[in-house]
Order: sequence, then structure tokens, then C-alpha cells
Amino acid sequence: MICFSFRPFPFPFYFEELYRIIHQFEQFDQQLLLNLTPYQQKQIHDNKLYLLLTQVPSLLLSLHTQQGHELLMPYIFHAFRQPIYGVRCIYSLFNPIAVVLGPDESRRQLLSLIQSALNPDRTTVYHWRCFTRRFITQLIARFNLTKFL
Repeated sequence: MICFSFRPFPFPFYFEELYRIIHQFEQFDQQLLLNLTPYQQKQIHDNKLYLLLTQVPSLLLSLHTQQGHELLMPYIFHAFRQPIYGVRCIYSLFNPIAVVLGPDESRRQLLSLIQSALNPDRTTVYHWRCFTRRFITQLIARFNLTKFL
């Protein structure tokens, strides 16, 4: 008779925080499917943006594996595509994400997202922030561009 000693699969140390954040993203998305007033929808978008801006940068730095990044990145890229708060996410999260991805992967995954977000039908003050010296310097450094213009 074979006796197997049962040992639970050890989850990475960052898993609990990663799961909590992804679960909150999913809850916000489920709430947006409900029949809500525009004010309630704005509140949910604001809460989602706050979660992205406050929790994701530190979580990105604590994720030391490709699997952790692969779980979180689709939610970040989805936020970048949002017409309501996408440009604010790009402005605030581009640098920490590009540091984690590296220059080649950043160019491959982020350049088209940034280009499409910065060519809208209607511009906001957040679009103008993306043309500041600080942000353009981040683009040049993180995309490893030797010639920018």
C-alpha cells in the first residue's frame, strides 16, 4: 500500500495580494453590468482607478515571476483602453509597468496602446499631461529610444 503524505501546494508569497486585487477588479466589472445611474458608474470607475493607482505599482514590484505578471497585465492593459480613465492610468502606471517589462516587451505591448489612447476624438487635461517633459523622458528611457523625433 502506498501512502502519500498530503502537502498543500505552496502558493507564492504575493498570491494573496494578487488574488485580492484581481477579485476587486472583477467585482467592479460585475457592478458595471448592473443598471446603474451615471453617478454610480462614475463612482465605480473612480474606485477602480484608485485601486489601480494605489495598489498595482507596489504589487508589480513584488511580483518576481513571469506568471504573476501574466495574471495582472491583462487587467492593466484593459484599464489603459478605457475611455474614461485610460489616459490617467497610462500617465501614472507607464513607468512602473515598463520597468517590469523591459524595453523590448514594453515597446511590443504598450506602444500601440499609448498611441491609440493619445489620438482621441476629444482631449482632456490628462491627454496634455502625457506631453510633459517628464512623461516623454519616461517614454524615451523605457522604450530605449536613441532617436525620439
